[in-house]
Amino acid sequence: MQQTSAHRVFLAADSIQVLCLLQNVHIDLLVLDDGLTPLPGIELYHHLHFMKGLEALPAVIMSACFSPLLQEELAHYQLIGLEKPIKVEALVRAIDQLLV
Repeated sequence: MQQTSAHRVFLAADSIQVLCLLQNVHIDLLVLDDGLTPLPGIELYHHLHFMKGLEALPAVIMSACFSPLLQEELAHYQLIGLEKPIKVEALVRAIDQLLV
């Protein structure tokens, strides 16, 4: 990601805050933790996928454990999955790849 990026970053402590944020702010990309509560990141993305204007929102899902089901969901939605612990360089590459 270029240092001169015009993107703003918003932090949400849980999936409810993510939903509230998305009602007020245009989002270009999501970075979600699959350990998010009360909805895990992939479940939250599944719900967002059915919301008008968010059907194809690019996202990175972070997880400590990639179960076969999570891998299937990532492939289905064409999301990038990163295994924890995450190296900053890997996250930057994933964001660059999705924002191109």
